[in-house]
Amino acid sequence: MQPREDGERFNPIVFRTLFPTQALDSAVYLDNAATTLTPASVIETLTHYYTHTRSTAGRSAYRRAAQTTHSIETVRSSFMQQLRCPPDYVLVFCPGATAAINMVAWSIAFRPGDNVVVTALEHHANLLPWWRYRPRGVTVRVVPVHPDGHLDATDVVHLFDRQTRLMAVTHMSNVLGVMPPVAELCAAARRRGILSLVDGTQALGHLPVNLAELGCDIYVASAHKAYGPTGVGLLALSPHALELLQPPILGGGAVAQVTREDFEMEAPPHGWEAGTPPIAEILGWGASLPVLRHATSPDALEYVAGLTEELVNRLKAIPQVTVYGAMPASARHGIVSFNIDHLSPHRVAAMLDEMYGIMVRSGEHCASLACREVLRVSQGTVRASLAPYNTPQDVATLVEGVRWIVQALR
Repeated sequence: MQPREDGERFNPIVFRTLFPTQALDSAVYLDNAATTLTPASVIETLTHYYTHTRSTAGRSAYRRAAQTTHSIETVRSSFMQQLRCPPDYVLVFCPGATAAINMVAWSIAFRPGDNVVVTALEHHANLLPWWRYRPRGVTVRVVPVHPDGHLDATDVVHLFDRQTRLMAVTHMSNVLGVMPPVAELCAAARRRGILSLVDGTQALGHLPVNLAELGCDIYVASAHKAYGPTGVGLLALSPHALELLQPPILGGGAVAQVTREDFEMEAPPHGWEAGTPPIAEILGWGASLPVLRHATSPDALEYVAGLTEELVNRLKAIPQVTVYGAMPASARHGIVSFNIDHLSPHRVAAMLDEMYGIMVRSGEHCASLACREVLRVSQGTVRASLAPYNTPQDVATLVEGVRWIVQALR
């Protein structure tokens, strides 16, 4: 079964057929903000590479290696088109968004007195790499966020000064699904000569991304949250970023020439891709692109928003259940965080799994500041996150499970 043709209405039943049936039929999978399920096309591509076309890339003259190199560059070009990258940007393949952010952190020549501006919505991957530099005299300024997840752009800009080296902000919160005004923030940073990094890990699988409109200098994302395999991600860099940053990892494949005295780097993106790339994963991610386009089409997003609204309304109607955030369903992007009074989120998640076969995330979701400072919860939340392959029955089963827990523990 192939993804729909352009112009064809989204059909969740057809969309489900793009995935191995046992992954969807054996349980109610509602942990899509952690990782999406893998389409059959990706699994087939991974298998085909390992069984039929296994070879290196970018290093050999034989035909199979040349074809592998060509295939990787085709995937790179396809993702640049998918992300609407300006033509002077480069797209680097890397192990994932966490690695990409750390690569950027290693590349910045911080000086004592410098500062980095982040928000309280950030994933740990977009906090800890900057906190590492605090012993060297670098300040990390955290912008507060309203309890509903709303972030005022003026609060961010207010923290900019002449020693701000970087603004690092999430494109979409993995706790609430809300989106800061990223384009406005990047424009403000650009006017002041400040590098802007956008963590698009949560966003890429849940909405169309347009880097030309966002205007960020650096964009990172991981494949496994956007219907691709684990072990690969992307790092998109603007000309401004390339002027200020140096490749942090050196080795084979990234150098054009080496002598006893010196070495010459390859031009980006290859100068940023030292070592053997994750070939199978890159090819597999390329195979997921038709599914990603299908999942982020307007009618698919409308379908997920409808499921989200149904889930939020029905959970709010259950006594002792708190649903976090006051935004409309379309602004949650399939993410619903909630708690049951007097129960830890981990216990709730375990009971839902044991009694109903429902898979949800529990805890702080690697976003401690968002949970503790924004939502004011000490143990995190239960997080249900929807994708276009989820169904109204999945929502009904989760609501039934939550009702059962509330009634059983009265």
